[in-house]
Amino acid sequence: MNEPIETAIDLNSFDIEYCKSVDPIRAGMIPIKEMVSKELGVSINDMDAKTRKREIVVARQMAMSLIKNHTAYTTTAIGNNFGGRDHSTVIHAIQQIKDLCQFEKRFKLQYDKLDSMIKL
Repeated sequence: MNEPIETAIDLNSFDIEYCKSVDPIRAGMIPIKEMVSKELGVSINDMDAKTRKREIVVARQMAMSLIKNHTAYTTTAIGNNFGGRDHSTVIHAIQQIKDLCQFEKRFKLQYDKLDSMIKL
């Protein structure tokens, strides 16, 4: 009843070099940051910087929220990728985006557009 399960892996068809070449950060986080950067006209360097300018903060928060919703990254990993921010900053960003979407129709349309671009 408690016998080990055997699985057969065809090592000839398993491309280990490809697996080694895939950068997990590039697989989801960076493309989302690039998309938000392009759509909102805010550079990735600005999103990673310590600035508190409203347009940059909103772009950063939007990117953090989209990354959390579309990838398996932890809030700690996301924060680290945005200039070394704390996980609680990411949690706050996600809540801010939810609030903005709830109360500002124009913002929600913009967020939904970016969200649908990721799902393609």
